[in-house]
Amino acid sequence: MNFEKEEYVSRCERLRGSLVALGLKGIIVTRGVYMTYLTGAPPQATDRPVIFVLPVQKDPILLYPALDMGYYEKSTWVKDVRNWGPHDFPSVVPHSKMLAKILPEVSMSAGKIGIDIIPDSPLVSAIRSALPRTEFSPCATILAEMMAVKSPKEIEVMKLNAKYADYAYDAAMKHAKIGANTLEVAMTATADTCRKLFAEVPELKIRAPPIAVDMGFGEEANSCLHATWSASHKITKGELGRINPRCSIFNYTVLTGRPVVAGEPTTEQTKVIKAVWGAEKAAFEAMKPGRIVSEIHKIAKDFLKERGYNWLCRTGYELGLFGHGWGGLMMTEAVNRQLKANMTWRLITGWWGRKDGGIQCSDTILVTDEEPEFLTKYTHEPLVVS
Repeated sequence: MNFEKEEYVSRCERLRGSLVALGLKGIIVTRGVYMTYLTGAPPQATDRPVIFVLPVQKDPILLYPALDMGYYEKSTWVKDVRNWGPHDFPSVVPHSKMLAKILPEVSMSAGKIGIDIIPDSPLVSAIRSALPRTEFSPCATILAEMMAVKSPKEIEVMKLNAKYADYAYDAAMKHAKIGANTLEVAMTATADTCRKLFAEVPELKIRAPPIAVDMGFGEEANSCLHATWSASHKITKGELGRINPRCSIFNYTVLTGRPVVAGEPTTEQTKVIKAVWGAEKAAFEAMKPGRIVSEIHKIAKDFLKERGYNWLCRTGYELGLFGHGWGGLMMTEAVNRQLKANMTWRLITGWWGRKDGGIQCSDTILVTDEEPEFLTKYTHEPLVVS
C-alpha cells in the first residue's frame, strides 16, 4: 500500500460524492489501475479478476480469486475482503455469481450502478441476468479525472520521481561522447541513477528498476517514439538527438526529455531547438486552472508553425499512477477538458523529419492555483556532447 488509510478514506468519499451527484447506487471497479488507486492493492497477482465494490451508503468489498488467498488481505485498506473460489479464468461464472449475491447486500441490486468497463461486457451481462433491475453506467472517465487531481502526498511522490529523472541527465551526459554507443550509455546511466536512488531511498523495495534512460541520435531519434532499448547507434558528430529519462518510484511516473547535439550546434540546429523550447514555454505559461487542454495544444502548435515547423503530435498527457493518459486525458485538439489545480501533465514539443535527427523537449508540469510549476527542472540549455 503506497498511501495511508486516511488517503483511502478520502478517495472513497470523493468518489461517493461523484456517484451521488450522478444518481448512482455505487460502482463496480475491475481495472487494475483504478483498483490500486482506490484500495491500495497492487496489481493483481494472476490474470484472474479482482473486483472492488463501492456502495454509496455501505462499506466497500474487495473480491479476489482464491488462488491469491492471503495476498490481498495484507495489501489493501479494504476491511471486507472475500475470495470467489479457485475456478479458472476466463469463465465469468464464479465471480459474477458471487457479485450478484453481494450487490443486494449493499443496496446495489436495483437502479443505476457505475462500472469502469463497457456495459455490454460478459461480467455485466451475467449480473444483468441475475439482477434484471440493475442499470449500468460507464464511469471510467470519472475515475480517470479523479486520479488526475493529485493529493499532497501524491505530489510529493511525483517530485521525488522528478528529482531522479533530473539526475539521470547528469548520469547520461557523463558517459555520452562522440563515438559512444547510445545503448551502452543509456544502460550505464540507468544503472548509475538506480544506485543513487537505492542508496538514498532504502525503504524502496521493488523487483524491477524504476528508472529507464532512453537515448536516440540521428535517424534513431527521428520519430514520435523513444529510442528503443534494442537500438544500438554510434553517436556521430553533427547529429541531433534526445535523452528521455523515465522514473516510476512507488508506481507514479515522471517523464522528461532534452535535445542533445553531437558537437557544436549549427545555426539551423540552434534555431530549431530554440523554437521547440519556445513552444514548450508558451504552452507551459498557459497551463492554469480552467484552461482547456486543446487550447494549450494550439498554443504550442501555432508557435512552431509561425517559425516554419509543423507539429504533428499531441502536446502532452496527464501523468501519474501507472503511466499516463487514463480516460483519454491527452493534450490534443480534440480534447476539451479543463485543467484543474494539482493535475500533473507531461508537456511535449519537438520536431522530427530532419536528416540529422529529431529532437524532443518535454517536462512534467504541476498545475497550481497560481502559476504552473516545472517538476522536472533540468537545464533548458542545449546539451552538447563532444
